[in-house]
Amino acid sequence: MKPHSSKETNTYISWRTWFVYLVLFSFSVPWYWPSGYDATLFGIPAWVVVTLLSSFLISIYTAWLLLFRWPSDLDTAAENNE
Repeated sequence: MKPHSSKETNTYISWRTWFVYLVLFSFSVPWYWPSGYDATLFGIPAWVVVTLLSSFLISIYTAWLLLFRWPSDLDTAAENNE
């Protein structure tokens, strides 16, 4: 991983971050499923599988943001010493 520059410090709040959350949350809410659709996957309704998968992807994306994009105390200390 490349180190964060002072310009990249706030990229975790960029419009791209919010767009990804918007798309993932849009898929997680089953508003787009037809009312009479009753297909099943693995013995449970398909919309439940899609909702669970979307929730898992939201969790993975949030963890990635916190691990790799969130500025740490070490980043701010290094910027103050420069």
